[in-house]
Parts: sequence; C-alpha cells; structure tokens
Amino acid sequence: MSTSEQELRCEAIRRRLNGERQRDICSDLERSTRWFDKWWLERRKDPHTDFADHSRAPLTVESLVTPELEQLAIKLRQAFEAANHGLIGARAIWGKLIELRVKPLPSEATTQRILARAKLT
Repeated sequence: MSTSEQELRCEAIRRRLNGERQRDICSDLERSTRWFDKWWLERRKDPHTDFADHSRAPLTVESLVTPELEQLAIKLRQAFEAANHGLIGARAIWGKLIELRVKPLPSEATTQRILARAKLT
C-alpha cells in the first residue's frame, strides 16, 4: 500500500524535527531537497499546517473584463473601420486602450477575444 503524498510530507518534517539530516530524509523518501525545502518553509510559516496541496490560482482576478470595457473595444473597432483606419485589429484596439489609459488594461490577447466574441475578427 502506498503512502499518500501528504503523509510523506508530514513524515519528512517530523523526522527533521527529530534531528535527522535533510539529505537522509530525502534519500529515504525518494524526494528532492527542493521538495523538502518547500514543505519545511510551509511548516515554518504555519506550524499547524496539514501539508495539503494548495491551489496556485490567484486569489483575486484584477483584469476582469467589464461590459463597459467590452463595449469600448467594440466601439473603437467600429470607429476604426468606419474611418477607414488602416489598422483595425486587436493590436490597434489595444494600443488605443493604452493611449486612453484604460484601467485595468486587458492584454492584447483578451482584446482579441473581445473582438472575436463580437464577431469582429
């Protein structure tokens, strides 16, 4: 029966706290010293940690595309097209958003997705 990863993490830290050398622990558990360092740091930050995996997803999303931002990008595209502006793609729209100092500024790829959703590509 294999030991869960979480149990291995607990065992590694328990053994280190009992005075064993990191190198020996890593060798026995077939894990890298980098792996050990990660969980040792976790234990130092929170002595009551359960050594569970944590999501790497950001806790907040700062660049949510608001309906107003979508409308602005669409209106800019339509205005560029109506004025026979030579460049009407996502990069041109994104450049104009930068010029207008839009905050939060979407990425060029997000600007492309906005235009694609509006069937303007």
